Amino acid sequence: MNRPELAETPHKAPAAAPLVQRALSFLEMGDPAGAQLLLDTHFLRSPDDADALNLQGVLHRRGGRLDEALESFTRAAAIKPADP
Repeated sequence: MNRPELAETPHKAPAAAPLVQRALSFLEMGDPAGAQLLLDTHFLRSPDDADALNLQGVLHRRGGRLDEALESFTRAAAIKPADP
């Protein structure tokens, strides 16, 4: 069965994991330590989650830990190279 309309439908990325969503909320509320704790918990189950690694990079960058930020961003890009 050939359905050309399916080929034109953009791939929808899955929603971020609940802990990652909460970590982002904590960061937005000004609680980077709480955000990091949630990410650390998430990484116990999903160490290669590119979205979580990207958020962790943002946390590190905001905290002035640029080497750690670069490491997180690099890992995220290696896992999901097509994601901007």
